[in-house]
Amino acid sequence: MEHLSEWHSFDPNYRRTYPKVNSPVQVKYANGSLAEGDCRKFFPREELLPDSLIVGWRYIKDRSINELP
Repeated sequence: MEHLSEWHSFDPNYRRTYPKVNSPVQVKYANGSLAEGDCRKFFPREELLPDSLIVGWRYIKDRSINELP
């Protein structure tokens, strides 16, 4: 799908694996389910997420944050 970037691995204990741009993202959970939303909905800037079930994420390139449900 052209509007999605490549998957990025996510380790909740390492800030360098978090998205760097405030943009719409799709996240993948450990159980295989997917969710979409504003980057800050899944990855708050103020804290690490040591108990997160997120295992990967990718940017949604052709949507603005205002278009998300």
